[in-house]
Amino acid sequence: MDEEEKSVGGIVVNSEGKYLLLCRADKGDNLWEFPKGHQKPGETDYETLTRELKEETGIVDFELADGFVGYNRYINSRGIRRLIVLYLIKIRNNSVTLSSEHKEYAWLDYDSAIKRLNHHNWIDIIEKAKAFQSKK
Repeated sequence: MDEEEKSVGGIVVNSEGKYLLLCRADKGDNLWEFPKGHQKPGETDYETLTRELKEETGIVDFELADGFVGYNRYINSRGIRRLIVLYLIKIRNNSVTLSSEHKEYAWLDYDSAIKRLNHHNWIDIIEKAKAFQSKK
């Protein structure tokens, strides 16, 4: 079986129920995504998540929503199999410090986040996260 590249990230939700989306600096004006990044060899998902959140957003104080994990599997434009694992994360502080990977960020309500996300897999995952939150 071919190897699969793995990234780990988070669906970040603030105390007002708004979602954090980041706009990629290298993909034109309209590629909005969740904070995430490649898992390094030997890292756990939690270690990758913690490192990537800090690198991409400056967020270090967060709480995992126990019981939710979203998955996005696809083959990228170079023919490489990819797995993205997204955890639902709650934060109290809205402060964001972007890395050079992203040029903009936005805190959006659910409906606005759905409109901003431009890949059906991201929309499926945020829909599942919202349904999970509604059950809590």
